Amino acid sequence: MKNSKIFSTLILLLCLITISSCSFPFFATTNIPNVEKNNTTPTSIQDYLPLTVTFLDLGQADCTLLQCGEEAMLIDSGNPDDAQKIYSVLKKQEINQLKAVIITHAHEDHYGSIAAALAAAPAEVVYAPVDHDNSEGFSDITKRTAITIPEVGTSFTLG
Repeated sequence: MKNSKIFSTLILLLCLITISSCSFPFFATTNIPNVEKNNTTPTSIQDYLPLTVTFLDLGQADCTLLQCGEEAMLIDSGNPDDAQKIYSVLKKQEINQLKAVIITHAHEDHYGSIAAALAAAPAEVVYAPVDHDNSEGFSDITKRTAITIPEVGTSFTLG
């Protein structure tokens, strides 16, 4: 079961890397200037910022933090009992703003600590496949922020 979760997380990560501006730097080991900020189009791996991926150990739950340049994105957040750990990681990494939060699906072990994460670092947008759920935990999220349901083919960049 754990291998299945790791495989699913890696597939999700590969999809995100493919659609992000940080596609190539997953393999980079040094800080590379982002030429997009100079209004030029990146043409090689050296033109991209490095991507940092942090998988938080939350037991059976999932939480992945992506960082590229000054921007960060959180994918899922584990159970409600994981809130302090996620809050601490965001503060330790000095992340005060998230570009995006992605809730992969409306199960508590994926969205349980989103409200705590948003308290530590508000997000520009929160994506989820649904914008309501009958659970108390999900309504805590919708009280704090709007949920955006992405359309098929939606893409965004990080960094």
